[in-house]
Amino acid sequence: MIIVPPDPISVVVAPGRRSALSRWRSAVDDLFPPLRVVTEARDFGGAIRSAGAPGLQLTDISASPHVVVRDCDGRSAGPDGFYKLSLQLAGEGRMRQGGRELALRPGSIAMYDTARSYELSFDTDCRLLVAMFPRSALALPAGVANELAAVPLQETEGVGDVFAAYARSMNDNLALLAGAAGRRTAQIFLDLAAVFLGEQLSAGLAGDDAGRTALLMRILRHIDDHISDPDLDPTGIAAAHFISTRQLYNVFAPTGETVAQWIRRRRLAGARDDLVQPSQRDATVTEIARRWGFADSAYFGRVFRETYGTTPGRWRAEAR
Repeated sequence: MIIVPPDPISVVVAPGRRSALSRWRSAVDDLFPPLRVVTEARDFGGAIRSAGAPGLQLTDISASPHVVVRDCDGRSAGPDGFYKLSLQLAGEGRMRQGGRELALRPGSIAMYDTARSYELSFDTDCRLLVAMFPRSALALPAGVANELAAVPLQETEGVGDVFAAYARSMNDNLALLAGAAGRRTAQIFLDLAAVFLGEQLSAGLAGDDAGRTALLMRILRHIDDHISDPDLDPTGIAAAHFISTRQLYNVFAPTGETVAQWIRRRRLAGARDDLVQPSQRDATVTEIARRWGFADSAYFGRVFRETYGTTPGRWRAEAR
């Protein structure tokens, strides 16, 4: 879970000071899963601005040349794991993950997964906007979304141009994320990100693969639109898309999850977020569970604990 600060964070590290690099590393550790920051610059300096809302953290980073390394065994990113989307604002660099390398230039959008090792290297002064959010917030299965790690994304075509413009606008108004409209503003960002990445998935495939991915995107939207229906099941989903249940399972195969697992995870993530929202403080745990399609509150409590290691009531009480 992203810990949302009460106010936007601002850190400025003056170039040339003896403590500059250690202060920078401390600021980075406070904001992201563990990273190694390496630089040979004697006059290293930079600035960080960051703000967050439930499910999203946006960080504007300006820095001297440096290298960022994420060493990960896949077990240290929490139960959800996080995705990062970065928009290069100035300077150039390279990003490596999963055996692929991506050149970063002004305007580039890159995606990477914090549950897997990666490296970012910048040979010049740079500035980038980094969005970090739980995998579950994206409404795309990890087994599919990971195909976009370190892959060139078409940032100036289709939804990419709209997504980049919205990201820049949010960066100019970071305080909005920490305000009353923060959750809604963050959700618009995440919805745009999901549409953008879904478009990239379809564009990057050919023939039958493109058709299957487009169908998968439609099915995922259908699931989200009907997530509160306790009778939502593979049979009904297949019928709504004029395919057999066997075809449905084949379409879902690349995600690494079954249809039922995906539905349950989306429901749990939505209920978990609602449990800690001030606007839902008068709703009971049972009411929230039913809103997300759990007809049996005992079952909801059991799978919630199995997934997150705590009960819904304790999760809510600790957040308060």
